[in-house]
Order: sequence, then C-alpha cells, then structure tokens
Amino acid sequence: MGLNDQVVDVQAGTVVHVGIGVMRTWRCKPESNGQLRWLCIRAGI
Repeated sequence: MGLNDQVVDVQAGTVVHVGIGVMRTWRCKPESNGQLRWLCIRAGI
C-alpha cells in the first residue's frame, strides 16, 4: 500500500489508519497468486 511517498507491506489481518489528505494507492505483487481484496471503513468527522 502506498501512503504518500511511503510503501507499507500489508497481508491478511493488517490494519492501516490513513489520515485526512494522505494520498493512497494499492497494487498486488507480480508473483501474488491471489486477488487483492480490501475493506474501507470511513468514520464521519
């Protein structure tokens, strides 16, 4: 997962908090044998 200029390795069970205004990207590793699945929960401010 990309957060601004930082890359964070994630796996099943990983939780990442993304602050307001942080750019985010997702991508699978080329050797990955599974599909990318993710859940986004947004809290109101």
